[in-house]
Amino acid sequence: MEFAYKDEIINFKAFEDIFLEMIAIDPDLGMNIKNSIYASLAESHASLVKANNKDQIYVALIKEQLHIQAQSSQYLATTDEIVQKKNTLLESAPSIYNELLDEIEKKAFDLLQKQKLKMFNGIERDASFYSGLRDTTKKTGGLYLIQL
Repeated sequence: MEFAYKDEIINFKAFEDIFLEMIAIDPDLGMNIKNSIYASLAESHASLVKANNKDQIYVALIKEQLHIQAQSSQYLATTDEIVQKKNTLLESAPSIYNELLDEIEKKAFDLLQKQKLKMFNGIERDASFYSGLRDTTKKTGGLYLIQL
C-alpha cells in the first residue's frame, strides 16, 4: 500500500545530509553509524514495504520511531558523557593554571632571594674592604702627620 513519504522513509532521505556530514568528518565512524541505523531499521522498512492497510503502516512507523529513538538515545548518552568530561576539564583548567602560576611565582621568589643574598654578601665584602681601606688610610695619614 502506498502512503505519503514512503519513498523518503524507505530511502533514508531525512538522514542523507547528516550521514554526509558525519562521513566527511570521520569516515569510519560515520559509516558505522549509518550502517547501524540501516540495520536497526531494516525490519520496520520491510514491514512498511509489505504493509497492506493503514494499521500495518501505523505499526511499522511506530516500530521505526522506536528504533530511531533507541539509536539516538545511545548516541545522546555518549554525547552527554563527552559534555560532562569537557565540563570537568574546563572546571579543572583554571585550578591547573593557578597552580602553574603559583609554582612560577615560588621559583621566581626563590631565585630573587638567592640573588638578594648574593648582593648582600657582595655589599658586605665591599664594605669590609672599604672599612679596611679607610682604617689603613687613617693609619697611614696618622703616620704621615707624625713624620711631618
